[in-house]
Amino acid sequence: MMNQKNDQINRLVGVLMFAFRIKDDDSLVDVLGNGFEVSNEEALNTWIKTTLLTPDMQIAESVLPRLIDLLEELLRKRGENY
Repeated sequence: MMNQKNDQINRLVGVLMFAFRIKDDDSLVDVLGNGFEVSNEEALNTWIKTTLLTPDMQIAESVLPRLIDLLEELLRKRGENY
């Protein structure tokens, strides 16, 4: 399960690096990271994890419909009496 989460985060890192044309250096480590990262890629990984672990209201509201769908599907599979 943890490897799957890391794979998903790594895909997000790749997409964001490509979309924003983030250089493969350490120029954004101090902006995105905690100071222990050695590359923009690692710093972006840290930023994504931190952002997802401490969601603000806007993120929570955008994720809520998906969570509702997932929970509804899970409970439906379990049966009517939940």
